[in-house]
Amino acid sequence: MPDGHKIVFSGEGDQEPEMAAGDIVFVLSQKPHDAFERAGADLLAHIRITLSEALLGFERVILTHLDGRGIRFDSRREGARKIYKSGDSVIIRGEGMPIWKKEMAGRKSTSEPVARGDLFVVFEVEMPSDDWLETLDVKMLRSLLPPGKPDIPAAVVDEAKFEEADLALFGDGDEDAWEDEDEFDGGGTDDSTQCRNQ
Repeated sequence: MPDGHKIVFSGEGDQEPEMAAGDIVFVLSQKPHDAFERAGADLLAHIRITLSEALLGFERVILTHLDGRGIRFDSRREGARKIYKSGDSVIIRGEGMPIWKKEMAGRKSTSEPVARGDLFVVFEVEMPSDDWLETLDVKMLRSLLPPGKPDIPAAVVDEAKFEEADLALFGDGDEDAWEDEDEFDGGGTDDSTQCRNQ
């Protein structure tokens, strides 16, 4: 059932003599889940994979579903060869939430198939730690990987002086840095100027 769905028990509320009984109404409130996001009947999960899995492919159980089943994913299915990048996604049909319809409440048998939404999986590639490079032959690794990109043409080139950054600070202090030119060039509104009727 979707978030905000109402379950009504008609005539089960407060009862008073010579008055019709009221209803009991339950309103479902969806709680956040650690592994899944929900939109309607669809589910979304973020799965972290290693750099070697992203480059060479992998086959493993990537998540435990809400009913306890493990979902096995094979990126090399049917001989497929794909390099997965952070943000790449796949859809697993029929592994979402049951699709709630009013007629489902009248199903005669629980063995009848239930239509379900889909499961969307978004991959996030984990890069190796800094000390990983100390454990291998960098020159050999460079020869195996695609070459780096060339310089972008520029008439003047400056060497960048950089440091580690925290993107949470991006745009921080913009309000203080803004200056309204009208406040300094006399272009502001003059309170003494008034419109005259003509």
